[in-house]
Amino acid sequence: MEKKLIIVFIFFVLACPATSQENSSAFLTKKSTISKQKDSIPDFPYTNNQSVGYQLLYEHTSLTGRHIYYQQTINHLPIVGSGLKVHYRHNGQIIYQVHNCVAPQFKKNNSPKTNGIADSTKFWIPTIQGLVLASKLSVQTDDLETNKDIYIDNNGSVIFEKSHNSYLKEPDSLAKVHVFFPDPITSSKSTYKGNFVDDEDNNNPDLQQQIFEKEIPVLFKDNQFLLENDYIKMIDLERPNDPVISSRDGKFYFNRSEKGFENTNVFYHISRLRMHMDSIGHKNLGNRQILIDAHGTTSDNSFYASNHNPQRILFGTGGVDDAEDATPIIHEYGHAMSDFAAPESNLGIERGAIDEGLCDYMAASYKTEISDHNWHNIYPWDGHNEFWDGRVANTTKVYSPDFKGTPHQKGEILCRALMDIYFSIGKELSDKLFFESLYYLDGEMTIPQYGNALLTVEEELYESQYKQEVCNALQSRGIVNSCYVHIDEQPSSSDVEIKNSAGFSYNNEPITIMANQTINKVIIIGTTGAVIRTLSNNSNQIKIEPSDIPVGVYVLEVQRSSSVYRTKIIKYH
Repeated sequence: MEKKLIIVFIFFVLACPATSQENSSAFLTKKSTISKQKDSIPDFPYTNNQSVGYQLLYEHTSLTGRHIYYQQTINHLPIVGSGLKVHYRHNGQIIYQVHNCVAPQFKKNNSPKTNGIADSTKFWIPTIQGLVLASKLSVQTDDLETNKDIYIDNNGSVIFEKSHNSYLKEPDSLAKVHVFFPDPITSSKSTYKGNFVDDEDNNNPDLQQQIFEKEIPVLFKDNQFLLENDYIKMIDLERPNDPVISSRDGKFYFNRSEKGFENTNVFYHISRLRMHMDSIGHKNLGNRQILIDAHGTTSDNSFYASNHNPQRILFGTGGVDDAEDATPIIHEYGHAMSDFAAPESNLGIERGAIDEGLCDYMAASYKTEISDHNWHNIYPWDGHNEFWDGRVANTTKVYSPDFKGTPHQKGEILCRALMDIYFSIGKELSDKLFFESLYYLDGEMTIPQYGNALLTVEEELYESQYKQEVCNALQSRGIVNSCYVHIDEQPSSSDVEIKNSAGFSYNNEPITIMANQTINKVIIIGTTGAVIRTLSNNSNQIKIEPSDIPVGVYVLEVQRSSSVYRTKIIKYH
């Protein structure tokens, strides 16, 4: 992979939505600067200034390696939104590092002196006039509808606000549950009309027919079956207050007019998703218990609150109860996975759009695997009705830096690209790639930067076997500019040269191997180590027809009397 240094120095106002709305904050940060380097020692920006330091904030281990985030500080106080994130392979080599750190330049009359002692209530805030010392106040109402941090300067002026709302123990026993699968509109292949309407949570024979019996592991404790496992715990947190659901016989049989139905529906679908995540290697992602209230707010909205220990998800009961539809359930759990993989990185308008697009993909992928009926309609029961329009996973919109839509509208573009990947390479490979990419999220990341990170993750995870499919999907939505992917034809050996690898990749022309010594044999080896083909030769040149090799990624081994040369070749079609 070509090593490049990509530097972007663009500033813009950061939007920190309380309810997915942008505000006119004075808070500014630098967009992420990505660099790729060969060594294993991070490059910490601005450390030539003695006041600048870095604190290890978190470290995660994933399939492709370790992901470490360092918080930038000045005189031991953190700079909000500024830090260095380093992605290592498991052998300690850096894949790449990304930072949005700022220079130690201070607003006029704002003293940089902080007595050299960390103060948990004090922070540096980057503004267009320079860094400002501020105090943080946490504001939270009982129902969590207001749940934010406010940063105030020495004069009492609010610099900016940051919302914590983003609109899961080992199971012991199997329980029988009644749930929608995934929702009554999809399973009945109908539309929102007639008996398929909310009708203030009333049940009817047509809706009852769309309730399915399933089995799911739950916690058995004190002679009761409880909707709880290592990842989630159903609990009553906020109004409207409902009793915690339990069972003496392991049967959670409710219809949609009963409060227990939404609790059971949420628990089942998230637990089913977790089984899938565990099966594709992502057991460690989100490996913590989250508290969930299926009736957490009376509004027609749901949200994930990150600033609690444990974190929590509250589902809305306005309109169609959000907890009756699998897609809003999975979407909100997606915010929890994103926050776990890259904590507190959801900073910036486009970064917010990325999160919404990623969570919409999670919802669409989950629903489509159950039924492909109207797969593109996300929230088919909760939305696409008189309460709200829902969203789609097959938008024709194309990304542009000048696109003026909301974060949710921008997110549809990314969701479409990810669903194109889903249909190109299959759910298991696509989901595995998607979940791994969450570790590479960073504050102020743009949608194109996420696209490039996704390509990097594909290379690390699948050795470029699906790079063309991934790149095509991203390019079709305007997220990346080019999909020309092939091996480097610059000779890495003084006496062996590879020609026409791009034409070979696309099944157009043979690949040519040339050497200044006689080539005795060429062996083509698959990613599992199996020999795919052996070609004998007694000349200085050999050609391999693309029709002789299946689609895949291979090691090409060129054997000569004095040495062996190896390189990688890719066959896309």
